[in-house]
Amino acid sequence: MIKTISIAIIMGIIWGSSFPISQIGVLHIGAFPFRFATIFVSTLTMFIFSFSYLKSSLFNLTKQDYFKLFLLCVPNIFLVPLINNISLGLTSVSSATFLIYMMPCITSIFSIFLTKKIHALTMIAITLCAFGVMLLSKTNHFQLGEYLISINAIIWALGAILSQQIIFKNIHMSVKVTIQMLFTLLLTTFVTIIWYLNNAVDISSIARTIVSTPSVLFSILYIGSIGSALVYFLWFTLIKMESAEFTTYSTLLSPVISIYIAVTYFGEELDPMTTVGGGLILTSSLIVIVIQPLYYRIKNRLKLNHE
Repeated sequence: MIKTISIAIIMGIIWGSSFPISQIGVLHIGAFPFRFATIFVSTLTMFIFSFSYLKSSLFNLTKQDYFKLFLLCVPNIFLVPLINNISLGLTSVSSATFLIYMMPCITSIFSIFLTKKIHALTMIAITLCAFGVMLLSKTNHFQLGEYLISINAIIWALGAILSQQIIFKNIHMSVKVTIQMLFTLLLTTFVTIIWYLNNAVDISSIARTIVSTPSVLFSILYIGSIGSALVYFLWFTLIKMESAEFTTYSTLLSPVISIYIAVTYFGEELDPMTTVGGGLILTSSLIVIVIQPLYYRIKNRLKLNHE
């Protein structure tokens, strides 16, 4: 149990540090070059670690498998990190952290439409989340960065629903992740080239910035290898050791870490209304991720005992 808790804490720290560390690279070289650099490092790292699995199963995958992996990669690995990076160049780490955690409640809203079932705890969480967003919008006067991160929460939720609906048989998880990263690298390369052609950016200047600025180089290597590849490895290890539900609990530590780093090291200030609004959003996530599953587990157990 100590080992699983330790892994969950490490995952929470990695996720929590990813937003502020990403912002370092984004502000220095821009969102598109930063995302291209990090996904390149991530893909290379995952390819090395999963090579044996890839070699044995790559040619056994069907065209349908590749198509489904492409569908999964678009929201989860391509769009969400890219839009996160763009948003971090336009808003604060604190705002981005609070708003992205609308995702569990948005997922619950989609689930209501899919299952045609409404639960009291779900409605409480959605209400708290809505009030939290309203408070943040009044405090921060939503601008492009806030709107983008809000849209990204919706995309992340859609990706989560899609991941539940698309099922694979006899494909090792590392193979699925690596192929999705390869697709993402191709898509990111494409949009980065378009960005470059439309902005006439000096690539050599960006390269010099990366090489000569230790914080930027660290940001790329950290997000690419630890913030993506390692955290995936830990995620699947924890699922194997415990459960997917237990693994999601570690996500609740990450916003605390992000806010702490933003306030302590980035000098961001949280006024009372922002704190309350963000707190309501995080509370809604806590209800969806922890309290609601726990409630229904206890309820079902009591029902079985009664029968």
